[in-house]
Amino acid sequence: MNKHLSNAVEFLQAQGLEINIGLKSENTFLPNIEIVNGAIHYDPDCTLVSDLLHESGHVMLCPKPFRKHLHNNLYKGFRYIFETVSIPLDSQLHWYLMAMDDHGVTAWAWAVGKHLGIPDHEIIKDDQYGGEGASIRTCLQLNSYIGINGLSHAKYCDMPNTSRYKENAIVFPNMKKWSPSYVE
Repeated sequence: MNKHLSNAVEFLQAQGLEINIGLKSENTFLPNIEIVNGAIHYDPDCTLVSDLLHESGHVMLCPKPFRKHLHNNLYKGFRYIFETVSIPLDSQLHWYLMAMDDHGVTAWAWAVGKHLGIPDHEIIKDDQYGGEGASIRTCLQLNSYIGINGLSHAKYCDMPNTSRYKENAIVFPNMKKWSPSYVE
């Protein structure tokens, strides 16, 4: 296992994410990593740190009471949550759930990678995101990626321009917290 992957696993486990070595199935969305009942299962010899950070973001940004519904097909889990839970519009739960989309997760993974000192090109590879990895990485480097907005609305961080008018702003990619504090 490479150093960055090892550091990421250690950090994520310290944040309360269940991470297990070994896959449960051969049909995974990404090679060598899967989400099963809200836990990460992976092959440490083959998994890219970028994939681990991104998939972990889906789980970490999900409020704990709902993580058990997350499996390889995340959209089934998201749909179940949105169909079975009363979510008042503009509530903190609403913003937590909205931040779980791919844009929010990508920004979250970037913030974790920066926090851990992982090189930018390993946090997001050029060939990822349908070949748009380099473009997304540039947007994140410039603090102009759409996922930052969702994280800010969910109170994970402050927007980059916030420091102009808010004392003690915690500006992306720095984070106030890594997962929601929502309790059912």
